[in-house]
Amino acid sequence: MIPCLAWAFILFFLAIIQKTIVDALAFHYLSIDLIMIFVVFSGFNMGVTRGSILTLWAGFLVSTLTGSVAALFMCVYMVIFSLSSLVSTRILVGTSLFIVCFTTFCAVVECILLVAINRYYLGATGIEAMLWALLPQIPILGILSPFFFRGFKKIEELVNVQKS
Repeated sequence: MIPCLAWAFILFFLAIIQKTIVDALAFHYLSIDLIMIFVVFSGFNMGVTRGSILTLWAGFLVSTLTGSVAALFMCVYMVIFSLSSLVSTRILVGTSLFIVCFTTFCAVVECILLVAINRYYLGATGIEAMLWALLPQIPILGILSPFFFRGFKKIEELVNVQKS
């Protein structure tokens, strides 16, 4: 219970940092989805129950802060969490090269899902502008992912410290 609450507060601050600082530094031209790196990390390193609860919380936070449809990011993040959970049971996921490649792949999946949902279900026009906003974040997320994975592992070690 305590680790889940600690991660909930960390995700809240990560979502705030993602929407305020990163968007302010990029002048709203580039949106970097740092929460997606956490979703891949939770799929690799957390159990299904705790990881899915934290993924839903992260999707709710991002949907609320971006002003999009309430369950849009929750659904997209659950697909990515499920995909990374399935991969983590089949493949050794400890190498940095695999983390970069898989996070890049998940960013592409997220981009495709967001464009498809906005186009076909919400009837959005101007898909080109959305693609120009989403495509530059794919290599950036791949490059940043090993650093965030190391930080998330340190936080996981701090949160799961038990008294002997």
